[in-house]
Amino acid sequence: MNSEIQALKDELEIRNLQARLAHLADDGELGEYITLFTEDAVWEGGAFGTKRGVEEIMQGAKERRQGGTSGPGAFTRHVLTTTMIE
Repeated sequence: MNSEIQALKDELEIRNLQARLAHLADDGELGEYITLFTEDAVWEGGAFGTKRGVEEIMQGAKERRQGGTSGPGAFTRHVLTTTMIE
């Protein structure tokens, strides 16, 4: 496969992953949400700190939902705007 076509396919896959993560963070099941992360993933959330690995990322997601800052009933939504993927 041509490297330019592969790069476009990779970029679309990354964009779809971002959209799926946002959707699941807002309204989805956390069990499905966490499957989108690798074991060595790093989640950086500004005021929510940095979480390393799936266990910390899952705990952070649960805490944000329990605190009412994200998830169903939080009246917040992730909005993805212009992104640059390299």
